[in-house]
Amino acid sequence: MIKAESEQDMRRAFDAFLEQRSKRAREAGIPNVFSSRTARRFLEMVLGLEACNETSATLDLWFLEADGKIRSTYLCARHGGTVYAYSNSVAHDELLPNSPGLVLIKEIIEQACADDGIAVLDLGLGEERYKTAWAEPILLKDSRLAMSFKGSVRKNAETLRLQAKTAVRNSEVLWPLVKRLRKWTSSVSQP
Repeated sequence: MIKAESEQDMRRAFDAFLEQRSKRAREAGIPNVFSSRTARRFLEMVLGLEACNETSATLDLWFLEADGKIRSTYLCARHGGTVYAYSNSVAHDELLPNSPGLVLIKEIIEQACADDGIAVLDLGLGEERYKTAWAEPILLKDSRLAMSFKGSVRKNAETLRLQAKTAVRNSEVLWPLVKRLRKWTSSVSQP
């Protein structure tokens, strides 16, 4: 497990991150938020790979390499006493059954615990098994405030949409069906 420091390690890990995320999105039938050139340039900027006068690197890129290949990556940001585990990727290859993503997050957790300056490790939104194995989830709440009749209609519609999305995501029946449907539509749309 390495926290990328050199430009060469950073480039290799960043390329692996993009490739792994792209493959996962295709297989799952979900949008890849990192596929646009704008998103890639933004990540390059916050990783310090693209010269920018306005900012220095604000993200760290961790990666796990085995047998000469990068098997997992994690983008993390540190602010004050908190490390934010922003986004991860794993290679969907012969070592996937060995959970390279879990190995990498375990190492990041160990590093965070050993650093007296870190009080919180934020594993981000979404309830995933690898997150709940390490920490108790903190329930989040959305707040919306309407300032007009039109805003009130929009707020109510958005509230209903989010409630439906939450119900589907938390359903032991519906969520697996959604994931299977995404995977099926992805395989049908691929040439």
